[in-house]
Amino acid sequence: MVRVLRKLPTPLKYERKFYKNSDKKKANRYNKHYLRFVCGTHELVIYDKTYQIRNGNLAIAYEKLPEGVLRFEIHCEREYIRKIEKEMNSDSPMKVLWTMVQESEDRIIGHFSRCFPDTEFVQMERLEKKIKQSGFKKENKEAMLELASRLQRTQSADKALQKMEKQGYSTAGLLDKFAKLGISPIPLRKNFCAESLPGPVELLRDISEGKVKVEYVKVKYK
Repeated sequence: MVRVLRKLPTPLKYERKFYKNSDKKKANRYNKHYLRFVCGTHELVIYDKTYQIRNGNLAIAYEKLPEGVLRFEIHCEREYIRKIEKEMNSDSPMKVLWTMVQESEDRIIGHFSRCFPDTEFVQMERLEKKIKQSGFKKENKEAMLELASRLQRTQSADKALQKMEKQGYSTAGLLDKFAKLGISPIPLRKNFCAESLPGPVELLRDISEGKVKVEYVKVKYK
């Protein structure tokens, strides 16, 4: 899940930020488990909590956590909190905190829903089939297939789109076309143990409703 999520395109009006360290290898390893999108009032963060725990030697405090914990967070700047205070007509820290606790689920789902399309991650074969069977123009299909192909190797949708634009491809509205098909342009790796994975919007919504389901497949290795 982390592998495909870290390739997500940067939402409109946000900027992708990366963890920096003098040790470039350490920074690269960390960024493989961490996504941070920043705008003026808040940040959207997705990261592998288990990796952070082990990397920070915090395993003892969290030893009862299951194997693999994925965190979705909103980091609120002062301006964001001030807006809530005005809506409440109160600047009481306890009242504001309690309100944010009560509204956290709706706020997290709301922010991620506005920033990312409600799509799922699927195998490359299924991606190609849906694109080819769509009603889009030939040149659009070719650009969509090219983007999906590049995202098997490229580490971010932003980089893949930039390279395509430099090579003369028309990428305007390309991501919207994938959204209309309900699929992400980011394919699951070959021989992955599931035919599909929920995108961030579906995942958060399903967690809220308590009904996350992933269809796994048996893979035979020689």
